[in-house]
Amino acid sequence: MIGTRIGLQDYRPTTPAAAAPAARRTVPRVRPLHPPIVLAALLGGLAAIGYAAALPLQERLVASIDLATKGQAFGLLSTGTMVGQAAGALLIGGIADVVAAAAAMTIAAVLAIATSLLLMPALRGTMPSEDEAMAMA
Repeated sequence: MIGTRIGLQDYRPTTPAAAAPAARRTVPRVRPLHPPIVLAALLGGLAAIGYAAALPLQERLVASIDLATKGQAFGLLSTGTMVGQAAGALLIGGIADVVAAAAAMTIAAVLAIATSLLLMPALRGTMPSEDEAMAMA
C-alpha cells in the first residue's frame, strides 16, 4: 500500500469487531505493484501529459469569455470536471460489480480513449488565434 511505502503504521481498530474471529473479518487483499522508483516516476510523468492535454481546453474557455466572468467560468469548469470524474467512477464501479476488476479497468481505459477520439474532430480548428492568445496573456 502507499501508506506502507511512505512509512505509515498499520492501524487496527479497537472495536468489538476487532475481537471477532479472523475468518469472518478477512477480505481478499490485492497485492499492489511495487515498481522501481524510476519507473514509478516515469509513469507519473506520463500521467501528467493527460493533465497538460486539458490546458488547451482552458485556453479556449479563457478566449471565449469576458474578464468579468472568468472566476465563475473556472468555478463551473472545475465543478463540472469533478462531477464528470465522479460519474465516471460510479459507472466503472458499477461495471466492476459485474465483471472482474482488471476487466473494469480495461473498459475504463477503452472508454477514455474512445471519448478522446470522438471529441478530437469537434475540437480541431477551435484554438484561439495568436492575437487572441496574446490578448489573454
